[in-house]
Amino acid sequence: MKRININDVAQAAGVHRSTVSRALTGSGPVSADNRERVMAAVRSLNYHPDTMAGALKSRRKNTWGFLSFWYYTPNSMDHFYSKALGGLLDAANRASVRLLLQNVVGRFDENEECLRFCHDAQLAGLVVLAPRTREAGLKELKRLHVPAVLLSYRPQDPELSFVDLDNVDGARQMTVHLGDQGHKRIAYIGGELELSANARDRYEGYLQGLRQFSLPVDADLIRHGSFEPAFAVATLDGFLALPASRRPTAIFCATDPMARAVIDDAQRRGLKVPRDLAVAGFDDNPVASAGSPGLTTVRYPFFEAGARAGDVIDAAVKGAIGPVRELLRPELVLRESA
Repeated sequence: MKRININDVAQAAGVHRSTVSRALTGSGPVSADNRERVMAAVRSLNYHPDTMAGALKSRRKNTWGFLSFWYYTPNSMDHFYSKALGGLLDAANRASVRLLLQNVVGRFDENEECLRFCHDAQLAGLVVLAPRTREAGLKELKRLHVPAVLLSYRPQDPELSFVDLDNVDGARQMTVHLGDQGHKRIAYIGGELELSANARDRYEGYLQGLRQFSLPVDADLIRHGSFEPAFAVATLDGFLALPASRRPTAIFCATDPMARAVIDDAQRRGLKVPRDLAVAGFDDNPVASAGSPGLTTVRYPFFEAGARAGDVIDAAVKGAIGPVRELLRPELVLRESA
């Protein structure tokens, strides 16, 4: 079978080969129309640059990539990013490889950064931190011919490797804890179900916890839409506007910053936490223990997740067979808020 090359891509896209090169490497200007045509041809022909297939092999053996997609560019103060990166660096050091970082503002399924990043860096393996994406966009990972693992996203495709927390069980444990405290009206505030596997899994765990106590699913006590603290505060307004007999006695937020924002706003209104309203979060990032009362939450072992993702890449580069689909065990952290 003929190997697809850059000339084939140029012909299919109707552009010069130099335009293809600039579009893939970012080494020069390319119009939006030409870039779209090039990337369409790349996908259609399943083209992979020669450098990804075998050139500079000695360099590839010593380089992993860490590609992250966020609302904003992460920095050292971002707990999730910094801890996961620390774990990945630990694994890279043990494997005696270099680690290249690329932070992208936006969603994984909205661009072709994976292809460009692997092409430019001659990567041996790739860890992708993409908490928000559409499932269909993940097919690009399978076309790279580079071992890859998703971090903090559990894909439905059984051929894709991932390392993540067992978010379902973590959320179930928290809901059960709130039920054990005698709460019958447990509200839930979560993220975008369409774009976040974690949002879907944490909601599923919440539903399982309700079923464990034979509690009804009350649509008025459930809100999805964003992991942003402001969304949680706006949702609290709606909960407190309900008749007193239907207001929640406990609120389970899908992230700690959301839960801390709810606590602060509830206290501003004169409510006592947890006497008037119990509040729980998820992740155990620094805001959980920074304020008063301390936040009851579910611990996500970010460092361990990053280290394990690196170990998966190391094994794949060395010839391990088959995808790795690993869920880490959650830990309930009980403080004063619930």
